Formats: sequence, C-alpha cells, structure tokens
Amino acid sequence: LYSEVSFDIRRGERVIIIGKNGCGKTTLIKSIKEGQGKLGIGVKVGYFDQHGHTLNDKNNIFGQLRASFPQKTDTELRSALALFMFKGDEVFKEISALSGGEKARVALCELMLKKDNFLLLDEPTNHLDLASREVLEDALEDFEGTILTVSHDRYFINRIADRILYFKDGHLSEFRGDYDGYACLVQSSAEIVATPDKTVGAGGEAYKQQKAEASRRRKLKTKLENTERLIEELEEKQTETEKQLCLPENATDYEKIAELSCALDAIKTDLAAAMTLWEELSVEIGE
Repeated sequence: LYSEVSFDIRRGERVIIIGKNGCGKTTLIKSIKEGQGKLGIGVKVGYFDQHGHTLNDKNNIFGQLRASFPQKTDTELRSALALFMFKGDEVFKEISALSGGEKARVALCELMLKKDNFLLLDEPTNHLDLASREVLEDALEDFEGTILTVSHDRYFINRIADRILYFKDGHLSEFRGDYDGYACLVQSSAEIVATPDKTVGAGGEAYKQQKAEASRRRKLKTKLENTERLIEELEEKQTETEKQLCLPENATDYEKIAELSCALDAIKTDLAAAMTLWEELSVEIGE
C-alpha cells in the first residue's frame, strides 16, 4: 500500500490523514494502534472505529458505559450520554439495534470518558447526522490531547486540522494548514485526494447550508440563554433595590433614597430592553 512512511506528531497537535480509497489510511492508523511507531512517555492511546466494533452488541447503551466505567455514578454516565444526545429511556436501547450513527455516538462518548491523551479516529464523521457532527466537533475542540484522524469530510478537516498528511503514489506528504489551504496548494481538482460530492453528503453544498443554519440557530439559542440569565439577574437586583427602598433606616436618608431610585430606574430600563430582546430571539428561533 505504501512505503517509507515517517512522520512526527507533537503533543496537542490535530493531524488529519487524507487519501483516495484503498491507499492505506485505515491500515496506517490501525498499525499505530497495534504498537508500530514510537510513543512518548505517558501517552495513552484511544481508538475510534467507525463501524462500532469496539462495542458489545449484548449490552444496552447504559450497560456498555457501566461495564467500562464501574467507578462512575449513574448521574455521571447519564450526563455524558446526554451530551451525545442519548436521554431518558434511550440510554437502555440495545447496541445491536442501533443505527450506524447511534453506534458512532456511543463509541465516541465512551472514548471521551476514557481520558486518553492520544486519539486515533477512523472516519469519525461517517454515519453521523448534522447534530451529531456538531457534538463531535465541539468535543474534539475542547479535547486537550493529541488527535490523529482519517477523514474525507472537508468541513470537519477545516474545523479541526493543524496539519494534513496526504497519500499520493504510495508515499505520505505533509501540508501545514486546513483542507481549503491544501486544495489551493494542489490547484488541480483532479489531484485533490479528498473530493466530496458538491451537492449531497458530507462536504456538499446541502451539508454546508445545513451547517451554517445549525450554527446560526446554536448562536441564537446561546444568546437567548444568556438573555434569560441576564433577566434573572436584573429581576433579583430589582427586588433587592426595592427592599432597600422600604427599609426604615433609609426612609429619612434622602440622598440614599435618591441613589436607590436612580439605580431602580436604570435596572427597570435594562430589564425592559432584555425582555424585548428575549421576545425577538424567541420569535426568530420559532421561525
């Protein structure tokens, strides 16, 4: 498949391997998992298999994590699963009955809980729907360790990559940057080794539009949640200020009364603005 392959990965780097089907990407990443290559002191390898082969079909989702993490509480496991969109009774679904995307989410959740500091990921976005991709990308962005992943998903690569390793004619070359930078370097579309469909699927225009819309909605929801917190804080300040105005010791202190009254007016103005913003955001999210 390939020859004279040699590269270094330093702590904290996010490196993507790309190449045409059958060029040896998965073989390479599996060989690292199986011990080929030299690892630094204290490196703990975690491996993600896109086909879910690391899962036990005899378990349900919760049982899978319980078997792997007996020291964790039920609440901790449920909280972790909730981040990967398994809530309520969904956590008791049988592994054998899960779709490919659901298995991928379970495997990724398990991998993140293991706290390994060097992740080997084989096509992690395969089988994932838009929401699941967002969960994965957010989790990997927060991950403080090192990542080496095989991928053909240009938008995933653009968000994650520090460096790209690409196979060509049985050899592995390096590009420092994301997929768009690599594509510009190659210039000829015939030579680009990761060429997703332009209209459908991961990396296509439809997917790009979905990503943009999901990102917009996520920002709106975050802004709404922040506005709700602001409203709660202002309401608490309003209540406290009104209590101060009613205290007997302040009744004859005209300077204090004036100060509190001005503060109360400002709070009410800010609260009215926050409520208006909350209503506008609620309507926009609803639409």
